[in-house]
Amino acid sequence: MNRRWRSILYAAVGTALLIAFYAAPGVWATVGQNTLAQTVPTATPQPGPVNSPEPPPQQSPAPAPDTPGSGQTPAPAGQATAVPAAAGGLNLTVIADRHDVVPGATVTFTLTVTNAGATALQDIVVEDVLPQGLEPGQVLSGGATWDGRTLRLTAPSLASGARLTVVYTTRVSASDPGAAILTRVTATAAGGVSKTATLALGLPPSELPVTGGSVLP
Repeated sequence: MNRRWRSILYAAVGTALLIAFYAAPGVWATVGQNTLAQTVPTATPQPGPVNSPEPPPQQSPAPAPDTPGSGQTPAPAGQATAVPAAAGGLNLTVIADRHDVVPGATVTFTLTVTNAGATALQDIVVEDVLPQGLEPGQVLSGGATWDGRTLRLTAPSLASGARLTVVYTTRVSASDPGAAILTRVTATAAGGVSKTATLALGLPPSELPVTGGSVLP
């Protein structure tokens, strides 16, 4: 075989080997290299320290109730401190036998004080200081007395449910047509208890000429 054919043969064999190499790469691979997957070694987890749970928040103890001072008695558990009932037990009313009055008329007043509370009231004082336009009259019942222009009634005590009633008269001294007379009665008791009642009287207006008319002599 001459040199020319030998070169051609060698070239053909080389070409065939290259084709076979690229067509089947797994044939030429060594053991452990014939797959595309990659094995990654994993480390075995080792037990570590375990974090202990946080302790629950501590609650501050409730403050102790105030200690009562000298002379004070604490109220029993579940009960409120009692409030004296006498504070709202005083009632006062005053009425008149008429509201439209004329100069010189006599007006009769009826004054009533009532203890609507559960305990007795002490040191009751009732006064009616007459306004201008009224003059003192007579005390018809009830034991009150006049001191100048002031009608006064006193009582050392008034039991629960009891009442005091005074009937007295006044005389109208006002003469101005259309005048209003306002009388105010007050009642007090020990402990700062007080009540006030008011009553209004009025004189009729004077006669006026018709608008646009003439006044004859």
